[in-house]
Amino acid sequence: MLSQTEHAAIKSFVKNTVGCVCPEEVFAAVEYHKNAAVSHAEPYSIKCLIGQRLLIYIVYYPTVFALQSLLPLMVKVGKRERDEKGLNRFRAVIVTEAKADLAPVAAGLFDELSGRDDNIHLHVIAADESKAMTSLTGYGCQHDVAD
Repeated sequence: MLSQTEHAAIKSFVKNTVGCVCPEEVFAAVEYHKNAAVSHAEPYSIKCLIGQRLLIYIVYYPTVFALQSLLPLMVKVGKRERDEKGLNRFRAVIVTEAKADLAPVAAGLFDELSGRDDNIHLHVIAADESKAMTSLTGYGCQHDVAD
């Protein structure tokens, strides 16, 4: 069960940083799962499920090299989970200190991967834009994908 502080940090991140315009009642049910290591089965540092409608995978600080294998996994696994659970949207969030370098690479990869699915979105966020979430989760660098 999330504390009020954790719930508020996640809600703020989702609404203010990611830009979700979900109605207020959706935030009555917020879940998150924190991974010890990003893997092929779970290609995220954090997974948030908002109101049984919105699925978010967040990855912290991937290199451009790691992103090339990680983003396809995020999209594939996230889309499958979204569809299996009957959710409305999936958002892949990349948090980085090198947004100017990573964003164009991520956008190019994502355009090829999303399959013109309007309910899958990519967000590349500067590390300083996600301070509330980072302090909540305690994540630092996550460069490699574990097998």
